[in-house]
Amino acid sequence: MKLTTGLLPALALSAQALTVPLGLQPRFDVNDILALVAKLFPFDVTLEAAQKLSVAAEETLALAQGFKTTRQDLDDGKCSDLLVIFARGTHEPGNVGALVGPPFFKALEGSLANSHTMAVQGVDYEATVADYLEGGDPEGSQEM
Repeated sequence: MKLTTGLLPALALSAQALTVPLGLQPRFDVNDILALVAKLFPFDVTLEAAQKLSVAAEETLALAQGFKTTRQDLDDGKCSDLLVIFARGTHEPGNVGALVGPPFFKALEGSLANSHTMAVQGVDYEATVADYLEGGDPEGSQEM
């Protein structure tokens, strides 16, 4: 029940952030947002459980926006004028995430001339909070 109680407010907060046009979207401090969510919706969960909840919320958000959270264009052999290799943020879903990667790719594609193509390759690595606190994922560092 605690999981459901935390998920619905998190999704509601995410939906509010999406109503701002992409070009005018203010930059938020993630720590301030997490502190506010923890204050407004306190629930006792482990770091791993909170991470799973966050990933599930971001996957739902990406699905609602029509974004792909995994891009493998280079691995799939796609040839293009521009190749973007992208490593998602901590605990984001897929290999390009949902919050930064897909909107960034959309903006890049929009700025390309019609005759130019773009491919995106996400970096596969753990991107966990625990690895971040230890200084990064060693396997992910090698992959990048």
